[in-house]
Amino acid sequence: MDEDPRLAKGAPTIDDLKEAFEADPNNGEAASRLGWELYSLRHYKAAAEVLQSAHDLAKDDPEIAYVLGLTLKQLKEKDRAVKAFQAAAKNADRLENKLRATMLKRLSHGQANFLKSGDWDMERPA
Repeated sequence: MDEDPRLAKGAPTIDDLKEAFEADPNNGEAASRLGWELYSLRHYKAAAEVLQSAHDLAKDDPEIAYVLGLTLKQLKEKDRAVKAFQAAAKNADRLENKLRATMLKRLSHGQANFLKSGDWDMERPA
């Protein structure tokens, strides 16, 4: 695991993100950003805790639900991961970018299907 990730110039460090979250744990944006970063660093247990907080603050945010599902999948928490992917699929249409919404919905369905049956079961759209 890379303990010293190379960040883009001017990007917040993990410490900056932690400070922002700790300063205001009811800030869904701060929780989401920290959760995504922890996930990307493969700190899955910590990411799951922070992302669950973010999801509790923003139940309708499909992107938070999706990364929560990915994180729980890594932790082998199948039932919780399926629920997170289902929430992401259900709320994907809330995204302003319709192409992104369609992609997220299909990926979410595929992830949930895979966890339930071992098959992505993604038919091609007509």
